Amino acid sequence: MMWFTDLFDNAILSNLVISNTSEFFEMWKSPAIKASISFYIFNYTNLEEFEARMVKKLHVQEVGPYVYDELLERVNISFQDDTVSYQEKRTYAFRPDLSKGRQSDRVMVPNIPLMSGAAMTKHRNYFTRLGFSSILNGLDEKPFVKLPADSFILGYDDDLFDISRSLAKLEDKPTPEKFGLLATKSGLQPNVLTMNTGRNDINKLGIIEKLNGKKQLEYWSTEECNRLLSSSDGVVHPPKLVQQKQPLSFLMPNMCRSLPLVFDREVKVLNGKIPSYSTAKRDVQTYMNLHPVMGFSMSGKMDIQVNLQVQKAYGMYQLDRYEDGLMLPIAWIKYELNDKTLPQSFIDVIYGATYTFKGVKMALKYGCLLTSLITLVCIILVFKNKWESATRVNSTSSRQRLQRQHTGNTFVEL
Repeated sequence: MMWFTDLFDNAILSNLVISNTSEFFEMWKSPAIKASISFYIFNYTNLEEFEARMVKKLHVQEVGPYVYDELLERVNISFQDDTVSYQEKRTYAFRPDLSKGRQSDRVMVPNIPLMSGAAMTKHRNYFTRLGFSSILNGLDEKPFVKLPADSFILGYDDDLFDISRSLAKLEDKPTPEKFGLLATKSGLQPNVLTMNTGRNDINKLGIIEKLNGKKQLEYWSTEECNRLLSSSDGVVHPPKLVQQKQPLSFLMPNMCRSLPLVFDREVKVLNGKIPSYSTAKRDVQTYMNLHPVMGFSMSGKMDIQVNLQVQKAYGMYQLDRYEDGLMLPIAWIKYELNDKTLPQSFIDVIYGATYTFKGVKMALKYGCLLTSLITLVCIILVFKNKWESATRVNSTSSRQRLQRQHTGNTFVEL
């Protein structure tokens, strides 16, 4: 049976269209939701023994978590037809109540600028490698550094990184002021995202149309890897696709890739069942729980492990003790949006949108059914009345004909 509720669906979803006059705009521009990021750092505990060849393997100790709240704001917003361009600005605040450790805890971790530089010069000419090795000698750089946990996460000053940043500026490449696990995500992001507002087609709401003015990525060697795959920003997803439990994907600019998501199951959030999406590849622990009607993220989690591979360059003695291709674990990071920490104002919006939508839709659905039944009954009654009227007329005519025949027979007998 066909329910006449598509117009109502579109009317409700039209409130999600992103414009500077819509109610949804402020919620999208400055979300009241705070995500949390937990860092579990791998602290190397036997470095001196390893470099002295007293032991064969490095030992690591997982420390943490060090938990930070993330607050997102979209800035430098401009509208063009049915798209909106913007940049993201993120700020972070340490949560000692949720952390297991202090910001001042000192950890022994790989010298990522040194090893990254070695990997970049591995296939360069001899003089380039010699020059880089001389810089390392002059700066007295070591393969590992001991840092406060907070500095390793949010960023720290490093002489080698400062040199590489100066060179990057000559090539007009954006680089953060400091080096750290969150350094590239903290503050104003250099990437300019262009997203569909859903104005002309609500089914395209939230889809990233361009990154830095281009319709595909430029990081990978194949066209397939560089496709945006109709990705969203991970916050707003096309509502119709979510309602139909169709595959989704979201763009991760800092990781230079789009991550596909598929419907997994329904989960209970805020006393209601909502669709849960997860990555097709089980080695990446990611899931998102989405509003079943509106399509925005209500909760979710992403687990990422950060590793560093040693790439030895000929002539660089600093890495002599380490095997070429050795994989060094750095940290694993848990990014989480918990529905239990959603602000009450946001919960009120969710309840209003969900139950108003369902209530009115059910009223329309069964109202249409009731109307159809009443109409059918009326039609049946009309036909019944017409049939009874026709039957009465036919019966009267038959009696009249019989009476006329009887009268005629009487005259003949006389």
